Amino acid sequence: MIHPVIMPQGGQDIEKGTVVTWLKQEGDPVSKNELICEVETEKATFEVLSPASGYLRKILVPAGEEAAILATIAIVGELQDRLDPAEHSLPAAAKTAGAALAGPGPEDKDAVRLPERRPRISPRARRAVREHGVPLEELHSTGPQGRIVEKDVLRYLEMLEAARPAEGPVGETGKSRQIQLSKTWQRTARRLQQSKQTVPHFYITRAIDMTRALKYRQELPARQQDAEQARVSVNDLILRACALAIREYPQINASYSESGQMVFWEDINIGSVVAVGEELIAPVLENADRLGLLELSEAARQLIESARQGKLTHLAPTRFTISNLGMYGIDNFIAIINPPETAVLAISSIQKMLMVSGDATPVVRDMMNATLSIDHRVCNGVLACRFINHIKTLLENPERLG
Repeated sequence: MIHPVIMPQGGQDIEKGTVVTWLKQEGDPVSKNELICEVETEKATFEVLSPASGYLRKILVPAGEEAAILATIAIVGELQDRLDPAEHSLPAAAKTAGAALAGPGPEDKDAVRLPERRPRISPRARRAVREHGVPLEELHSTGPQGRIVEKDVLRYLEMLEAARPAEGPVGETGKSRQIQLSKTWQRTARRLQQSKQTVPHFYITRAIDMTRALKYRQELPARQQDAEQARVSVNDLILRACALAIREYPQINASYSESGQMVFWEDINIGSVVAVGEELIAPVLENADRLGLLELSEAARQLIESARQGKLTHLAPTRFTISNLGMYGIDNFIAIINPPETAVLAISSIQKMLMVSGDATPVVRDMMNATLSIDHRVCNGVLACRFINHIKTLLENPERLG
């Protein structure tokens, strides 16, 4: 039976992806869910798994070529399965590449023959090569099976920098250097610029007492059979509180349409911003409201690890984003909404502060500022206040997060 291998959807508003490398060749046996290729979109690099066991019968999109999202890039099937030449043929761009790789024809004797095999290179290394314009032929591979890895690119850049002579002053403009920004960086820049120019933001900040939440987090492992699995982070608690609050206030999970409509999304997908090298991406926790705290914590841990390794296999559309800079000691900040989302929550660091209790007694509490950025076309101030107050209530009563 024929099984198509599909270019994965790399997030909302992504139209194309690029095949980075094929890890299997045509005719190779494959197992279901075995890694067979890596693709890259403007957001991240993804691993593509085989949809079934059998053989990789046909590669439709060679490494280095683009294909539309959800397009068929290869065929998996049994050796006896008949392929329809009309349906399972190379797209035009791929045919051109295939012809080039085949070398010059008899009437094109002066054409230059391209190499038939591309060097094996990891996704993160390929991204670094593109950002810095490093020629692949200059790199010495140290990865497994002769694969070029990110440290090979960084070592080359260090050697290049060490060999560069010191620059003198360059007129009135001074010294400078230019680097090519990655597709992810460029796309983020465009979207956030568009957001600030077209989305009417307003902001509200709430101080949240995290004293009980920190104690709850510390005591949670002792109440579970698997203590290691019960080690949740502060960000997990915030994720869980936001998921439950969005369920109570579905308008936060909506988008504004230029046609004058409001689109309410049924899936509560929450993105949590993570630093990957010099870039920021937001791995998406799908249907976060359906996960208990421990399930959510494990899913978030796996997502973040996959993002940092460049191995995200899927990126669903985000409905709400959390940007947590608490680990950097930030007192307060404001985040920019990522359209078509309606809101983003900016989380500051937790700091011990001297407060006055209800009976006028001075107490030390662990306080955290949370600032909500809201699209005023979708939500008014009253709704936004109720939403962030609900998050505050949940975090200050953490037993409700379990």
